[in-house]
Amino acid sequence: MNSTSRLPHGFSLIKRRKTALVIRDLYKDRLMEREIHNLEAFPLRQGDKPQFMEGRGLLVSIPLDGKGPERMVIRHYEHGGIFRALTRDLFLAGSRPFRELIITEMARKAGLPTMEVLAAIKNCVFWPFYKGDLVSKEIPNSVDLIQYFTRGGRARGQKQLGEKRELIRQAGRLVRKMHEMGIYHSDLHLKNFIVEKGEGGLGSLYIIDFDRSKIIHPLKSNKWFANLLRLDRSVEKWRTKGLWITRTDRLRFLGSYLEGDKERKALVRTYLGKYLRRRRKFRIGWAIERLLYG
Repeated sequence: MNSTSRLPHGFSLIKRRKTALVIRDLYKDRLMEREIHNLEAFPLRQGDKPQFMEGRGLLVSIPLDGKGPERMVIRHYEHGGIFRALTRDLFLAGSRPFRELIITEMARKAGLPTMEVLAAIKNCVFWPFYKGDLVSKEIPNSVDLIQYFTRGGRARGQKQLGEKRELIRQAGRLVRKMHEMGIYHSDLHLKNFIVEKGEGGLGSLYIIDFDRSKIIHPLKSNKWFANLLRLDRSVEKWRTKGLWITRTDRLRFLGSYLEGDKERKALVRTYLGKYLRRRRKFRIGWAIERLLYG
């Protein structure tokens, strides 16, 4: 980030030697007091009780400070795929943490339920390589969709079934809203949906992890269809492991996503034909065909 002119409103740029932080003003004093700018030697305090979670890169949850129940999640950026063993957490040029902060904050202010980013950190190791971290406010009493469906098991209680169906409809509406905003999610899968459990049952549903995502106006149909396919492959992968998702559930999601949009529905039919000819192994044709053709 070469200039603070691109910073979202309510954020400041702070520099500490080789480290640059974009930090939310409301939490700036509390985070700097915790020495968030020095994560490589981050001082855990007595009573912090860190919680480690699975995700893209290392995720650790710790108390924001000692003044309340709020917790923050620190995600350390790491490469995936074949580069993981070679470069691990070293990145060449660019500013991935800052870009993710900007996209996430834009989505949040536009009304898309997502995490609240507190800080993005870029630590220059030696030019032009850097390491990055993203600090966000933890969504309390929450699980990702894989955890939710795993805990659901094969129960058939009416209350549980009703919650599950409503959750799937919410997911369809959220993805549709995200695409209408022009956001292309680079890695849309079940772990990037977070369910907040309310006192009387289900609470809100969130979409998270906009690392390497893009803002494209308008978002072309091939991009949103690619997101749908990526999500469906995630569902298929976990279904083979026994996850509690049925074919009807997948239709329910797609129906919610396409609701009231004949043009989008026709485009899905077109892309489906091309996709099935090219990559039948992903086995999604039955769901979309049944919805489109009855």
